[in-house]
Amino acid sequence: MLLYDSPPSGNCYKVRLLLAQLGIPFERRELSVSDRSNRPALLGGLNPSLRVPTIVLDDGRPLAESNAILWYFGDGTKYVPTDRYERAQVLQWQFFEQYDHEPNIAVPRFWLHYKGGPPADSANYFLSTLYKDTLAADSLYSFMTVNIGNDIDGDGKKEIFLPNRHVRSGVASDAAIIILESKSVSTSVERIGNTVPEGYALSQNYPNPFNPQTEIVFQTSRQGFVSLRVYDMLGHEITTLVNREMPAGNYRATFDARAYSSGAYFYTLKAGSYEQSRRMLLVK
Repeated sequence: MLLYDSPPSGNCYKVRLLLAQLGIPFERRELSVSDRSNRPALLGGLNPSLRVPTIVLDDGRPLAESNAILWYFGDGTKYVPTDRYERAQVLQWQFFEQYDHEPNIAVPRFWLHYKGGPPADSANYFLSTLYKDTLAADSLYSFMTVNIGNDIDGDGKKEIFLPNRHVRSGVASDAAIIILESKSVSTSVERIGNTVPEGYALSQNYPNPFNPQTEIVFQTSRQGFVSLRVYDMLGHEITTLVNREMPAGNYRATFDARAYSSGAYFYTLKAGSYEQSRRMLLVK
């Protein structure tokens, strides 16, 4: 049995780990993450997507995709349950892992480190290369990763960092890092208890006046689309705290206003046919 894999790949590691746990012998042929030039010759007749892991069984049949390989070898062992519901839960985890965990966490190529200091100064960052990329860039700007900052400048807004891997030496106009700041301030919404209220309501924020954070409690009696928005005195929307489908219940939203100046603001709750606004005062 021959396994085509790559050492840095988490998907390949899953297959190697299961085969080791089951005591199944296999041969390995390691392929590069970045140099795919030999993959058509090696995998073209086995896996049209040319991805690893791909395994060739003892009878010559190929099998690709890590979770399919795991299921093939795990079925009938202690690693795959016999109960119908529990088997579905295994599949549920595998789908989550492949679609949510693997693209965002399992395959980073670079890691952007913030050392402190003014966020706009590129000297306060350094970029670690996790997987070496030998492919030539198709332009002067090559953004291979997106990094999210948790409000490193303290203005209540999260940042998005796009590090450029191909900055030309001595060319000041080449951007080392492009920083995009989110429009909305940092907020959180949590459910309070498990009771279902009899109607809709919007409470006065507390504390009021406040600086820089305040809490807004509201309740909905039916599942449906809910929006909670904040406006300035001129009626301009400055941020959205809630804008999604929500089950009936009691909720607490936290509004962080450190990015805004002192003054009066209004917040409006809309849920079904219900609409209510209240006034709050930010004092710095």
